[in-house]
Amino acid sequence: MSKFLLLKLTSGKNPKSIATLLVFCSLALAAQPNNFLSQPLMPAVWDTNLIWAGSATLRQIDIGKRLKGSTDDTFRLFTVQSAAPRMVLLFTDISTSPPMQWRCDTLEISPQGYYGARIGDVDRDGDNDLIYARSASPYYLFRRYWTGSIWAVEAICSIPGANWGMDVGDADNDGWTDDIIYSCGVTTSSRLYWAHWNGTSWDTTRLWSGDGRTIQGVAIGDFDTAYAGNEVVAVTAGSTTDGGRVFRLRWTGSTWDTLTLWKAPDNASFVEVAIGDFDASNPGKEIAVANGLGPGSTVRGAVIEIYGAGNNWNQRPIFTPTVSSNAWGIAIGDFLDANPGGEVVFSQSLGGPPYVVRAVYGSGNTWSDEIIFSMNGTSYSVLVDSNVNKHRTMNAEIAVTGNYLVVEIEQQQVTAPVITNVINIPRVPLSTQPVIVRAKIYDNNTPPLPLIDSVYYAVNDTSTWTWISSDSILISESLYFYTIPAQDTGSVVYFHIMAKNSAGARTVSPVFSYPVALEHSIYQIQYTTGNTSPDSGKWVHTKGIVTGEFDRYFYIEEYPGGAWHGLYIRRPQFADSLPQVAVGDSVEILGEIREFQQTTVSHIEYALGGWVQIVTSLRPLPCTTLLTIPQVTESLECALVRFNYVHFKATGNFNAWTTYYLYNRQETESIAVYIWGPPFTNIPGNPIPQGQLAAIGHIYQYYAVYELIPRSLQDFILIPEPTPPTLLLPPNGSTTTNRLPFFDWTDVPFGVEYQIQVSSDTTFGSPVIDTTVAISQFQTTVPLAYNTYYWRVRTKDEINRWSEWSVIWHFRIGQVTRGWVSMRNIPPEPSGKKPKSGSCMAGLDGKIYFLKASNTPDFYVYTPDTGLGSWQTLESLPKGTKPNNGKNPKKGASMASFATGNAVYVLRGNNTPGFWKYMIAPPESVGWRELAPIPLGQSGKKPKDASGMVWVTKFSTDYLFVMKGSKTDEFFLYNLVTDTWLETPIKPPPPGPSGKVGYKKGSCLTYDGRFVYVLKGVYGDFFKYDVEEDTWIQLTRYDYKLYPNSQNKSKKIGDGAGLQYWYGDIYLLKGGNTNEFWKYDLVTNNWMQMVPDSLWSIPVGASQKRVKGGGALVVLETEKGRGEGEIYAAKGNNTDEFYEHDAPESIFTITYHPSENIKAKKITSDVFNLLIYPNPTANLTTVRYTLPNANAVSLKLYNIAGLLVKSYENPTPTQNGTLFIDTKGLSSGVYILRFNSGDIRVTRKIVLEK
Repeated sequence: MSKFLLLKLTSGKNPKSIATLLVFCSLALAAQPNNFLSQPLMPAVWDTNLIWAGSATLRQIDIGKRLKGSTDDTFRLFTVQSAAPRMVLLFTDISTSPPMQWRCDTLEISPQGYYGARIGDVDRDGDNDLIYARSASPYYLFRRYWTGSIWAVEAICSIPGANWGMDVGDADNDGWTDDIIYSCGVTTSSRLYWAHWNGTSWDTTRLWSGDGRTIQGVAIGDFDTAYAGNEVVAVTAGSTTDGGRVFRLRWTGSTWDTLTLWKAPDNASFVEVAIGDFDASNPGKEIAVANGLGPGSTVRGAVIEIYGAGNNWNQRPIFTPTVSSNAWGIAIGDFLDANPGGEVVFSQSLGGPPYVVRAVYGSGNTWSDEIIFSMNGTSYSVLVDSNVNKHRTMNAEIAVTGNYLVVEIEQQQVTAPVITNVINIPRVPLSTQPVIVRAKIYDNNTPPLPLIDSVYYAVNDTSTWTWISSDSILISESLYFYTIPAQDTGSVVYFHIMAKNSAGARTVSPVFSYPVALEHSIYQIQYTTGNTSPDSGKWVHTKGIVTGEFDRYFYIEEYPGGAWHGLYIRRPQFADSLPQVAVGDSVEILGEIREFQQTTVSHIEYALGGWVQIVTSLRPLPCTTLLTIPQVTESLECALVRFNYVHFKATGNFNAWTTYYLYNRQETESIAVYIWGPPFTNIPGNPIPQGQLAAIGHIYQYYAVYELIPRSLQDFILIPEPTPPTLLLPPNGSTTTNRLPFFDWTDVPFGVEYQIQVSSDTTFGSPVIDTTVAISQFQTTVPLAYNTYYWRVRTKDEINRWSEWSVIWHFRIGQVTRGWVSMRNIPPEPSGKKPKSGSCMAGLDGKIYFLKASNTPDFYVYTPDTGLGSWQTLESLPKGTKPNNGKNPKKGASMASFATGNAVYVLRGNNTPGFWKYMIAPPESVGWRELAPIPLGQSGKKPKDASGMVWVTKFSTDYLFVMKGSKTDEFFLYNLVTDTWLETPIKPPPPGPSGKVGYKKGSCLTYDGRFVYVLKGVYGDFFKYDVEEDTWIQLTRYDYKLYPNSQNKSKKIGDGAGLQYWYGDIYLLKGGNTNEFWKYDLVTNNWMQMVPDSLWSIPVGASQKRVKGGGALVVLETEKGRGEGEIYAAKGNNTDEFYEHDAPESIFTITYHPSENIKAKKITSDVFNLLIYPNPTANLTTVRYTLPNANAVSLKLYNIAGLLVKSYENPTPTQNGTLFIDTKGLSSGVYILRFNSGDIRVTRKIVLEK
């Protein structure tokens, strides 16, 4: 929409002299692009002020100050007339407040006219002079200067013709703006001269004799970046047969060098030239030439940009009129606020829109223009300067001489938009969070003008800005919303808002910033070689378990607890929306890391962006670190610790906000204990406990002093006299075949040593074992004879007090007689076939799920019992459709269970990629589900034989580890949470010692909690794969030539082989038409056959066949046999035989012990579960448990000599939990882990491999 505004312009000298002028502007009301740097600008609104109205043509105009002395700060306009009355005019704004009031001083009236008019200190006296030249005979160059009372005049020199162009500046780069460059004469008589003061007189030099065309516009400025200082540019007129010229003159120090920058095509006649920086795509300043031609155009009046450096110059039109016109005046400056940088302004006459003043702006090949003003008559000169209107600060103003007038033009000072209430949400984002910027933006004009807005943001520095538009606007509240994308952790994001209205008035907000939180563990926050956290002063997002709560302050710790794993949380204000935490809460926090009294803290202030989120509650605490007083160091700052056998010397009651001291038994060491007051703790007012204590609390560093901060009175525990332990293993009255029995009893609080006696009589007169150990276990090392034995244990504490003897238990050692036992045969129905190639099984929830394959879809579940067990036929595996299914399972089928998901997973095999799962619960979900097929991978092959799967955990996420087989070395991970295959396959293992690539029949795998063990069929290459580190480790190869069987025969691993991990060792059903059963010792890294054959080799049975295609192996923990679990084997080889064997005897036993000394009752897997992984391990072991009921938990780790090396406690009752054992500081070897929760006692062997 366009509007035409009629403005009345009043001369400052004569208020009655009024001229009516027509101003054109366009107000764009439609939505505009929001990037201020690239969008076309909306036409601005312009104000015009008449400075003076005369009766004759005015020529060049200039502005300057210091005309009346070096201290004269008044800017004055200077111009001349070329027609009668031919005056020399000086204008001064005498106003002290708006509006401007211009006084006109007529310095001269001449019978001859003038053209050039410039201001400069040409005589080097510090005062500026008025320089002007005649355009009629007699031709002279004049200087007027202020004497203190009058404007004196001096004729500098005569000139050989009418003046056409002139500029004053430092053309010879001597530091003085004393050089007058002027053109005079016409056509073949046209010359370019240089006049300058030599100190005593005026020198004049002819610079260029021309090219036969009239030299017109002249300008001085630094436009050539190839040379230091200023250069001179001049332009010539042209004709229909000889175009004008743009040429450069450069003072070399001794001569003037001349270069043609552009010779224009015919019909281009240049009038005026200007120098300035108006094109951001070029370095330095450019040249703008008026009255040229556009390419291919015969329309005169184009504005041409000349740019380049040295001897390389380019030109392009930046404005081309639609009809021919003359562009007489041209100038460069920043007069259009909405366009960054400078603009070009020029005046047109003799055609086009009548007598307009036009602005051109842009860069490169993109240019825009708009009409500013119409003079209604020919205009000959224009200037841009920010001092024309001294009352205005928005940008520069324009002064124009034309139609006998002097007019000031300025962009209308429209009130800029208001930007306020800028906030970013969240104040401190995580690396995954975009940030919403909200601001109140409104226009204050009446009526309000349309707005354009943008947010500009930069990351880490402010050198590169990216703009974004608003997402939405709440019009009723003038609220604008923007979204800054998520940025990397640790970044700093800067942003500001720019808004402008349709009149071009623009507002830029201050630059705001926000940090993107670091994602660091407590260990990363705390670990330092000095006293200050490396994250001090930074915002950090971390997580941990609340180990102590003091109203609005609390401590958190991460697993496994101990060194560098504790952090103190300070909340300076509690009347906020942050939740109240409790001990055992798993929390995520965001706060600023600070040093408070030399203790590292996370300062969480809601108003600044901090927050606390409770993830879960009643979590087990990281293990409390058991210390002696000298062990307190910087690394234990904020950790929850425990001191045993310490005491107070002070008596009476505790006082609030008071320091006490705990001493060791010898009172040679002490530690300060600071008692907080209400409401933070219940300790004040209670009696100070006397005697030997266990003291629990957090280590706090108060400047250079370490203090213990107890949480409650319950953190002081009196140490009682030692009590006899409760015996656990061997069970009272039990019989075992193991001649190296393992003895186990309960830990006694504060017990440090145990004495065990084992005897063949109840008097213990001559015990076969009488020794002391540091742990509540003892492993026999010398075989005992077959006999009945009695045993007892007593306890000693740290101060050498012995308990009474425990009750006496007995057990009997008998000979092993039970080997493989034939169970109920696998049913023939519904297909009538027997298991062979492809048969597979998996254990889940105490049962075995069996897929017959063998080109049938038969599917069963086997339930162990005290007899032969029972089989139940389940829904057959659906056949599905091609290309992924459409066949019955056959060779290459495999199965794995996923206990958490209540499902078994099946690869169909038979040269198909079909993949299915069978849900066993809940009842409404029981049945088969088709899943995405296994990827074809690089080989393009489908499972055909030797596939295998096992359930693994990687960084707390459940996957299936899948071996494709089919003579490939391709392995894949399947995400059990998202039910998707990972796009990137697992990197293949190396070929191994055999040098053979690919896994064929007989290949099998198993998992120990961290490592997947993969055995290559036939060739025997053996590897373990670290699931979390994504690395393969070579183990000892099963080279059949090096490992003959008990009959001294050498046979390869073949079809029907199976692999199972069982408490520290790996067991192999060899297959390949053998009945051999082998073990791989993870401590010695060696293979050995399980003997005697009568107990460990699979019977040939009624079929007289051995294990071959379709053989399978699985281990279950059951109630049968010795209660340690059973191994189940399917023979395959077209037989229906199914066998059970007691799991190999070991020290690893799960038992449930009532407080009374009665026969132990077994705990089944659906009541108690314990998973320890990885095992073997290196630096960190995970212990995941499920208890029948919520209870306290403790872990103790002993070396093989029985010395306690790690101790962890979680006194908070929990039913499910995960504990972490930090083993970084321990050497390689075998260790014993004791898990204790109420009456549940579990012993496990852990192998450390460094």
